[in-house]
Parts: sequence; C-alpha cells; structure tokens
Amino acid sequence: MKILHITGNRPQFIKLAPVLKASSGRIKNVCLHTGQHYDYNLSKLFFEELKIPKVEDSEA
Repeated sequence: MKILHITGNRPQFIKLAPVLKASSGRIKNVCLHTGQHYDYNLSKLFFEELKIPKVEDSEA
C-alpha cells in the first residue's frame, strides 16, 4: 500500500511525523510539500528534527 501525505505548513509537519514513524516498514509513504509558507531553511529544520523523509517538490 502507498499513501500520499500532502503537507504545507508547520502544524501539518508536526502531525505527520508520528504517522510516518508508526507506519514505517508497513506502508510506502510519499510526502508532497505544497510550498505553503515555504522557507527552505525552516522546512529543512522541521524535516531534519522530525525525521521526515525527503519530500517531492510540488512544482516538479
């Protein structure tokens, strides 16, 4: 099973982290960052600290 998680701001990243951790290994998780309120350094910090895997760029 594959699940697409669409996120775009801080509260969504914080909610996403435990979901990814709980489903790791059982479900293929794909994350899409919408770019809402996007700041590269801030997003990078959230993803590193919350251990969220690399996301797909919505403009790609």
